Amino acid sequence: MAREYLPGGDVSFDNVISQILTTTAHSALSGLGNDDHTQYQKESEKGAAGGYVPLNASSIIDSVYLPFSTQLKTTDQTGITSDAYTDVTNTGITILTDSVHAFEFVLICDADATTTGIDVACNGPGSVVYDQLYWISATGRAIAGSIAYDNNTGSTDSCGTSKRLFRVRGIVNTTGGAAPGPIIARIKRESGVGSVNVRAGSYGISWKLL
Repeated sequence: MAREYLPGGDVSFDNVISQILTTTAHSALSGLGNDDHTQYQKESEKGAAGGYVPLNASSIIDSVYLPFSTQLKTTDQTGITSDAYTDVTNTGITILTDSVHAFEFVLICDADATTTGIDVACNGPGSVVYDQLYWISATGRAIAGSIAYDNNTGSTDSCGTSKRLFRVRGIVNTTGGAAPGPIIARIKRESGVGSVNVRAGSYGISWKLL
């Protein structure tokens, strides 16, 4: 059966030559909607289930199409004097409902003195289990763990003015209908005196497991 790419489906030699020599409106052609080449995917399948992943205006793949998401802190957050946990800005990562994500926050922190404690944790949706790695001196570290957000490690000492990597990593679960929302790194001063800082270059990352 002849494919109809010419008006009326007439593929005779005379008609083909006539069409070559005649300007024909695109709308007058027939068969253009036929899916004759199934080895290719149509533009309508871009970003759709079973289709292909598009590039955004910056020629990169948007995070919504990836199994992981990242946030990079680009400015310092200094002079933190709160003894209650506060958000580390620019680290929030969206967690969907009915999902399980692994996550990690890596925070570059320092304080005005080794006698100023630095506590790090996280806050977010659903249920969580996570570890907290924090510095208790310029050379010593400790690890705590919790199943509750904003767990207080109660560290009265820290790395002082030496910048060190503090880590919070774990698994967050929103299955069973828990509301979605961001999971975000948190920080506070412990000792009641002095101030603490979180530096640019800190980041958060999550992987969708379910």
